Amino acid sequence: MVDRKVCKSSYTLFNYKIGQSFYQLTHHMLMLTILIRAAIPALNTPVFIQNHIAADAFPELNKSNGGTQMKRDYGLSLWTFGDNISFEAKCKIAADIGVDGVEIQGDMTQDPIRLRKILQDHKLKALSVTPIDADISSNDTAKRSEAVQYFLDMLDWAKALGSERICLHGKVGKTQVSDDYQLDWDRLVDSAKKIMEKAEQLDIEVVFEVLNRYESYQVTTAKEAVKLVETVSSPNLFLLLDAYHMNIEEQNPVQALRSTADKLRVYHIADSNRQAIGDGHANLQEQVNTLCEIGYQGPIVMEMTASDSNHEEQDYLDSVTSYYKRSLRTLKTWESDF
Repeated sequence: MVDRKVCKSSYTLFNYKIGQSFYQLTHHMLMLTILIRAAIPALNTPVFIQNHIAADAFPELNKSNGGTQMKRDYGLSLWTFGDNISFEAKCKIAADIGVDGVEIQGDMTQDPIRLRKILQDHKLKALSVTPIDADISSNDTAKRSEAVQYFLDMLDWAKALGSERICLHGKVGKTQVSDDYQLDWDRLVDSAKKIMEKAEQLDIEVVFEVLNRYESYQVTTAKEAVKLVETVSSPNLFLLLDAYHMNIEEQNPVQALRSTADKLRVYHIADSNRQAIGDGHANLQEQVNTLCEIGYQGPIVMEMTASDSNHEEQDYLDSVTSYYKRSLRTLKTWESDF
């Protein structure tokens, strides 16, 4: 007579061992894949973990290499809503659009604690603080010192606001050399080093934004930006690349993204006319795909403005809001399909 208890126990043990063997096999296969990728750089592309057993076994890979559990922060720049509505009204619009966070203008006349509370009320992250114009490479010593002090103060303000990052860039409108190119460059580097010293003390990340030649003549390409970061040599200094500016300056925006992969911390997006995705001629999907390929984990921040033909304040606001809603849907579709 067959002992049913023995059979059931044996069957359970058999299933357990089969499951355990499969788990171990999955583990060994993934370890082999990692070793091969380390040995052959050409195969060093992001690892996407789909199997739930493997994902549980290697959660660190899922987070660092763009696997299924990575959560992208999408944001927008609040300054694009204009100057005639309050910070709270801007945050309400941003929350209604559905972004995770916002980029905030460094207007230090406002109480950062109050702004932080407004952000919390609308469940928005402070993705970055962007500066009001300040010329840190000016040939006027007093103006340069004032500009550096502005950024030093902004670091404290950003810390109180709850932002872990500020943006640094050349003065908008400075499209020509002050007196001598090398002197301008040396002043830029010297000022950046002073700013970074405090940023390191406060443990705040600084991203240098690459602008286009019609806004600033200094640092208009990814190559120049990498040179600046390497020259300043601070562990807290990284880069911000902007699709709109790259459309003007870079021969190949995708290559610019690849060349800065280890230094890129913020990516701004707008089409070639600085409007919604699809309203211009830039190949933005290729850029977003590249961000996924290089394992970029920073925020994608939309920075869009309405056409000059929209003179009425409400028409302008409605247009920009529409741009952001459409573009956010597109971005989420692209990344989910990648």
